[in-house]
Amino acid sequence: MTINLASRGFLGKAIVTAALAFALALSFSVPYSAHASIQISSTSSGSSASDPVAGAQAKYAAALADYKAAVANLTTLKSGSAYAKARQTAFQTAKQLFQKANQARTVVLKAISAQFAKNVSAANATAKSALKKAKTADSKNKVRALQAAAIVAATSSRDTELGDIEDLTPVPVQTITTPSPTPSPSSSEDNQDSSKGSSSSGKGSND
Repeated sequence: MTINLASRGFLGKAIVTAALAFALALSFSVPYSAHASIQISSTSSGSSASDPVAGAQAKYAAALADYKAAVANLTTLKSGSAYAKARQTAFQTAKQLFQKANQARTVVLKAISAQFAKNVSAANATAKSALKKAKTADSKNKVRALQAAAIVAATSSRDTELGDIEDLTPVPVQTITTPSPTPSPSSSEDNQDSSKGSSSSGKGSND
């Protein structure tokens, strides 16, 4: 996620375009409109500013940055001489930001999966339409080659985007220090009385 999100987002789309261009060069007998529609349907996603995957990635990146800052603050307080209340507040803040970042990460995963399904569905639908227009077995085979290339490239794009998602480390464990019990004044007095009683009884037996 920290490695050029925008560039990574368009990398998969570039792979789709390259694969389809190669397949397109091999198939001249299929009508141009069929080639163009397959290429456009497989590469249009991510070309606009409203790309849901890019939007989800940006929100996760922001949430992750906030969470990392909170964890860094918590680590600093734990290693210093901050009051327990300050450490507890920092821990709760980090915990809340972790949950927010985790939710944003889930949205990214869903957006990538939805975009992949959309790309595959569009490639299949366009190929189905192109096959109806193809007149020869050779032209039909070339349409299928376009379809296969689009699906392979869409899979590569999905895998690239999934690989770019930075893992979310859990919140550092909050250390709980239990103070040593201190004897109450009444317990100390009882112990002293008990000691005196033992001493007196010892003297009596010696007499």
